[in-house]
Amino acid sequence: MSQDHQKLDAKSICNCIMPLVKDNPIIPVSTLIADMQARFQYRVSYRKAWLAKQMAMQQLYGVWDESYNELQGWILAMVEYIPRTIVDLQTLPYRGPNGQLELGRRDFHRLFGLSIHILLIAVAQDGNENVLPIAFAIVESENSESWAYFIQNLRRHVVREDNICIISNRSKGLVATIRQSEVPWRSVYCICHIAVNFHNQYKNKDWCKRTVNMGYELEAHRFRHKLVRLETDMAGSNPPLR
Repeated sequence: MSQDHQKLDAKSICNCIMPLVKDNPIIPVSTLIADMQARFQYRVSYRKAWLAKQMAMQQLYGVWDESYNELQGWILAMVEYIPRTIVDLQTLPYRGPNGQLELGRRDFHRLFGLSIHILLIAVAQDGNENVLPIAFAIVESENSESWAYFIQNLRRHVVREDNICIISNRSKGLVATIRQSEVPWRSVYCICHIAVNFHNQYKNKDWCKRTVNMGYELEAHRFRHKLVRLETDMAGSNPPLR
């Protein structure tokens, strides 16, 4: 297999991979390299493929710096037109090209730099079973500090009631934050994560389906009855169900 080709520059690669990036913005660079190799019988360098993906992302979604700075305007519009919207926007002082601090200007995108950003989001379900977003935060990473910031503001501004059940993947940062904050909420597993973990462990579709059905049971005695039947059918499995 021939190596790189000088005519396959980043711009040419960008035009080729544009549909792939549009369909999946988080597509790995290695996948793009494999696609180019299958098309042209040349293996482009990682650097070229990475630059091409950045070009495609900018053409599709705009320049990162401009995009982040536009976010402030969208947030102000939410505050103006959506009643009771609460915003906590953390920014840094803006410094011009000469490094001097410019009063009255704030720089939002430099708060994040080139790090990978994480979207923390809380959703709720209404009486008609509609799932609605109620709060979100863009943070640098998913850790105890970011979860504490999110949970504290969620409690302060959105969900003030006690005895709230949070359905999640029970990440260590989230569970630890709820315990340390002494917020009277409890965290339970999402049934989707239970199903995935169960299937990965036992590789049995029927058992997995029955486990999911148990998760939707509203009456304790019916849940226990199904659990006993499942344990009987799974007797001898490794590892045991419990």
